[in-house]
Amino acid sequence: MSNSTKSKKERVYLTAVTIECGIITLINEDGEIAHYRQRGIQRIDAKKRQLLIGYGFLHRNWNSVPELPSNYSICFEDEFIQGKARASYPNPDKLLEALTGKRIH
Repeated sequence: MSNSTKSKKERVYLTAVTIECGIITLINEDGEIAHYRQRGIQRIDAKKRQLLIGYGFLHRNWNSVPELPSNYSICFEDEFIQGKARASYPNPDKLLEALTGKRIH
């Protein structure tokens, strides 16, 4: 398939309201509240996901929420107050090491 026949999705810029335990709450293009999960959670090892759930860093029902589409960019209304809106889940190894003081394999 040549580049001219590939369909590239248009970039969509949306405002995030909150990001909590891997779940993004945002205002969609229609002005409605929508929920997505941060990208990359499904690639985390199941054992590590269970530990993150147990520590309260990942929502128990993360897989019932669709992943944020790759053509969506998010930001908070006021990044000075809320910080940077992250579309991808933080590095689970670094989170778990900070929580437990050891590397989890």
